[in-house]
Amino acid sequence: MAQTAAPAVKVSDRKKYQALTNLSIPQVTEAGLATGQNDLIPAGEIVELTEAQARNLMGTGPKYGRQAPAIRPAAEAKGELPKLMPRQLSGTMRVPAPPPPDSEMPRPDPPGSSKLVVTEPPEASEPKPGDEQLPPAGAMDIPPRSAR
Repeated sequence: MAQTAAPAVKVSDRKKYQALTNLSIPQVTEAGLATGQNDLIPAGEIVELTEAQARNLMGTGPKYGRQAPAIRPAAEAKGELPKLMPRQLSGTMRVPAPPPPDSEMPRPDPPGSSKLVVTEPPEASEPKPGDEQLPPAGAMDIPPRSAR
């Protein structure tokens, strides 16, 4: 089965942007053809993108799933990178809609229904006076038997 190559992208159609977070960008050959692989662009690096790629990475809102853009134009690359929290790049905007009232689909837990219980082993705290008098609460020691 022959694999069709993606249409060539002219070098003049690409502009420079600075990555504000780690990005995965489709790899393109010198001729402008997509290779089917991706390049990892670390935060702060300058990358050349097409208008469509830049529009997608700069988009915010429920359609894009980001509260902050993932890139900025290279001309604005002066100074430090903004501190982006993970929830700003994908967070509560992607919460699925609740199922209809008459449906038997699973429903999310109501607020406050779940809690985290932290337990520690008995060795984590110092013994208190009188603890030695309590009956053993676990495996009991077995007295040794005579050898056969």
